[in-house]
Amino acid sequence: LYKVLAMRERMNTASEQSREQNPVDILIRKTLCFYREKKEPLKTVTYEDGPFLSFLRTSLADLENKLEETIFQREFDKQQRKEYERLLTENKGIEETIRRQAELEADRNFERISNAAKRKVRAP
Repeated sequence: LYKVLAMRERMNTASEQSREQNPVDILIRKTLCFYREKKEPLKTVTYEDGPFLSFLRTSLADLENKLEETIFQREFDKQQRKEYERLLTENKGIEETIRRQAELEADRNFERISNAAKRKVRAP
């Protein structure tokens, strides 16, 4: 249980930079609500309830696995987004270089064509 809570706190510090909801909170809520909805949705369940504690003990391993999968996926997405942003920045630099080269070539071609037209007009 302390491992789950520690991971929750770690995700909270990592999530402070973003506006996303902590996925650990969602998993904990789903686990606790699953038991409650399975038993009696409208009846309150105390934390000292024997069957609840038994359910919690058996579901902790599953919760930890889901937690690790969720954190991995979130971190994978974050790293992938950083890589895409890096590639985008790199591509923008390449695009700017190609655009400048195209503009220089277009200026040279325009000047060449313009000079050819002037020569043709002057030649009898």
